[in-house]
Amino acid sequence: MGAIVVLGASDFAAAEPGFSPVQVMPTPPGLPGYGSVSCASATSCTAVAGPGGAGVLVMVTESLGTWGAPVTVALPSGDVTGGLNDVSCPSVGGCVAVGYAVSTLDATQPLIVSEVSGTWGTPIIAAPPPGTPTGANEFAEHSGVSCTSVGNCTAVGSYQGTDGNGQLMVEVETSGSWGATLSLPAATGPSQLPRVSCTSTGNCTVVAGSNSWIETAGTWGTPTLIAPSPGFPYSIFFAADVACSSTTTCIAVGHVSSDRNWQPAAVTATSGTWGSLNLLSTPILSPDTGVSGLGAISCQPTVCVAVGSASNDYGPNQQDYPIAVTWSSGTWSSMGLEDVDPAGAGQRDGSFPTSVACTSAAQCLTIGRAGVYTPSGGPFGVYDFSAVITPVRPVIAPAPPAAVETVPTLSGARVSISPPDDDGGSPITSFTATAAPGSQSCTSAFHECDIPGLVNGRRYVVTASVSNGFASSPPVVSIPFVVGAVPTVPTHLRAALVGDTASISWRASGSPAGEPVLRYIVQAQDDRGGRRECATRVDSCPIGGLVKGRKYIVSVSAVDASGASPLARIQFIAR
Repeated sequence: MGAIVVLGASDFAAAEPGFSPVQVMPTPPGLPGYGSVSCASATSCTAVAGPGGAGVLVMVTESLGTWGAPVTVALPSGDVTGGLNDVSCPSVGGCVAVGYAVSTLDATQPLIVSEVSGTWGTPIIAAPPPGTPTGANEFAEHSGVSCTSVGNCTAVGSYQGTDGNGQLMVEVETSGSWGATLSLPAATGPSQLPRVSCTSTGNCTVVAGSNSWIETAGTWGTPTLIAPSPGFPYSIFFAADVACSSTTTCIAVGHVSSDRNWQPAAVTATSGTWGSLNLLSTPILSPDTGVSGLGAISCQPTVCVAVGSASNDYGPNQQDYPIAVTWSSGTWSSMGLEDVDPAGAGQRDGSFPTSVACTSAAQCLTIGRAGVYTPSGGPFGVYDFSAVITPVRPVIAPAPPAAVETVPTLSGARVSISPPDDDGGSPITSFTATAAPGSQSCTSAFHECDIPGLVNGRRYVVTASVSNGFASSPPVVSIPFVVGAVPTVPTHLRAALVGDTASISWRASGSPAGEPVLRYIVQAQDDRGGRRECATRVDSCPIGGLVKGRKYIVSVSAVDASGASPLARIQFIAR
């Protein structure tokens, strides 16, 4: 295992993956939707669903860019529910899907179903490894499958042993016949659903949680820790998926976690040895992605694409959206974002991808679930989607900043931006803000900068644009603001009472150079709710019509072009 590598903005490849507009997939019977996709060609892909309900399994096929109607396959007799976790399609109309079925005896059993010439056959219930509990105590399911050719596949899953601990299992199909289910060597740590990628029969890589198993010429090695923790406060690396781009190169993707967030991460194995852990940091000038991780990866010989989800906030405005990153020649791109946006008024997006399949170095397909956060919680699924991913998109000008805000200061302004979701295909490296009238400006590689040299008391607007090193975005314009500061609070308040009139005086407030005090506002309120008010440019003002015996509270504020000062107060009883 190598060292930890944290990738910053300067480490990313020149361009990142791009998403096509999403296509709504046909709704599968039951929930939670489609969880895995495999493409036999650029024009033929198959997705499988989780629990289908009503005792059926659910599949759907895309042909020439259009999804057909969902296909249902009945579970074996005696099984009441089930679902599919993964699918692999080595040829058009020839796929293998794996998952589980639950019997009337409440036994959870591993399941395999194959498609031949476009027709799905009868599901097979696989026997778990010897010594597995039976009946209601049986709990086993397949979670991953990889086919190197028609009739030659490897399925992996997990089961609960007689000791109650989770263990991993593997089942191999050779020339169309499935062999016995065998246990993989036991590993320490919590049990996780495994994933598998094979480059040829007998040569596969399995990942589950923090461990991996590598098969060479039909022999499985002992479990190996993929990568250690990158240091406090992060956990060890947890793998969600694995894909091999060649016989010597496999990549595991997932995340490291802390008590505050997840960080997307990846590790590459070369000739069976895992290398450095890559923490895929988002560029500084990108939408805030405080919680993110990678959940699936697909490879072609020179390119791999991984997909996951990112969250832009920890608080009540949390929003989740799909992300994708591209690996090529040992280098990771920055993150491409997909703005699925199914949310309506009063809702926040909660969308995420579930799987990805690449058919060439130029095209991949991802599927996922578009959802929303509602006032009562979430995310709540709205529809299943698919989108074509271009692993390396053309670099163009980024979209304009999502928002620009200004805070007036003495002789200047602090400007902050919210970066756009679309960076144009390459990380945003800077933003520039220019004040008008005039041409004073600032440029920053962070989210804010200060514009100096403005005139106190003058009204300005700021235009802001971002740059990705290739081109600058269209500008956005701030709301008008006045440079300077409000006056200081009036001091030494006094009230001189003569009859029914109080002469209120004070010491003049200070204000910035070039921004004089425009007026003073004096307000008097008695203990019965009666109010009196006067305005003046000098440092005194009479308040008349006072009622004897009533208590009055008088407040004075100074006003300049930037606003009103804090209030100064005095109280008295009219005589």
